[in-house]
Order: sequence, then C-alpha cells, then structure tokens
Amino acid sequence: MEVLPDPDGALTFYSGRDPHLAETLETFEQAAEFVRTLDVHPEHLAAAIAGVLPPKEPHSSLEASLAALNDWNRSRTKETYRKIFQEARDTTIDQLRAYAPAIADLTQSGSLCAVGNESVLRANADRFQMLKP
Repeated sequence: MEVLPDPDGALTFYSGRDPHLAETLETFEQAAEFVRTLDVHPEHLAAAIAGVLPPKEPHSSLEASLAALNDWNRSRTKETYRKIFQEARDTTIDQLRAYAPAIADLTQSGSLCAVGNESVLRANADRFQMLKP
C-alpha cells in the first residue's frame, strides 16, 4: 500500500492487485486517525521510511529501483524521483500529522476505484457504486 502526495497537491492511496482488498480498504478508512495520533520516535520514523524506499546508493541502477516500485508514473524523471525520495526521507512526524485532514477527506469522499480480480471485487461490491468489466 502506498500513499502518494503529488506535486499538484493530490493525495492518492494505492494498492495494486490486492488479494486482501477488504482489509486494505479498512486500513485506508483508519489511516486519517492513525496519522493524526501518530506518536513515534523520529529515529523509528526515519527507519520505517528508509525501509520502504530504494536505497540512497542503489546496488543496481536507479532504473531497477524504480522498476521495483512499479514505476507508477512514467512521466516522472529520474531527478523527480530522487527529489520525492529525499523529501520522503526528510519527513517529520508533524508533516505526517498534517496529512490527516486530507486523508480523511479522501476516504470520506467516496472517491474509490479498484482494478483487479473480478471475484475479489464482487466480494467487496458493497463498497462500490458500480462494477464494470
């Protein structure tokens, strides 16, 4: 699961080909409260962030690191990715807490789209306004 703030200010929750869709959606729904009340030592936050980003000095190429992240937006340049990753590494608890209202707005707006396995989507049909083939 990823939470992706875009340079234009848009916030997106992303989970791709998720076999545990119901649990992921529940996690999304609880994310605003979690972030709002986040209380973690700055060193632990830094370690958690570092654990989900490509290494600062990749053992392979930057392209391989980006491919491992599924290259979720092909229009972004290597420099854009470097900037995003550095900003993520520099994130503070207060900055994360500031996302809580935007996360709440996102999860309460009904703006949910899922693409994936038809049987998983049908099992969670009550969460969607419509299902399309």
